[in-house]
Amino acid sequence: MKTGFWLRGVGLFCLFAMVGCEPHVSMEAERQLVVEGQYEKGIEALETYLRNNPESAEASRAAFFLGKAHLGADKSLDGATIIFEKILRDFPDSLEAHKSKYKLGMIALWMGDIDMALARFRPLAEVPDGPLAPEARQMVLFLERFRTEPVHANQHEEGEARP
Repeated sequence: MKTGFWLRGVGLFCLFAMVGCEPHVSMEAERQLVVEGQYEKGIEALETYLRNNPESAEASRAAFFLGKAHLGADKSLDGATIIFEKILRDFPDSLEAHKSKYKLGMIALWMGDIDMALARFRPLAEVPDGPLAPEARQMVLFLERFRTEPVHANQHEEGEARP
């Protein structure tokens, strides 16, 4: 009788301990597609992953790789922009949000919008221990210098034309 009571107690403990626990679903296979340059397959796989696991602990990371896949697949920059901005809204305190701000700065630069690029890079540069602070500071310095004295491919550092 005591054994049966004890087993029921252990069973109930296990049941309560598992309530709210979800199995960890990894997105490594989807990420690997992007790393290997299989962007179209990566986009499809990551979209499926996010649709099936929107609350996953790796959802912000999956979304970031989805944005990178869009950039790599030569999709429109608008598609990648939408994904990176969604990361800022949905996962504002994540490392991926920080990285997305940098990617948005790069997209603005690629589109020729220096003001927007500076607006994206400056806040990152102002976070002394931020993971992309050194890169962001260099981008701000370069873009501010570029604004005042555009650099041409056929110029030396001293401003002389190359032979």
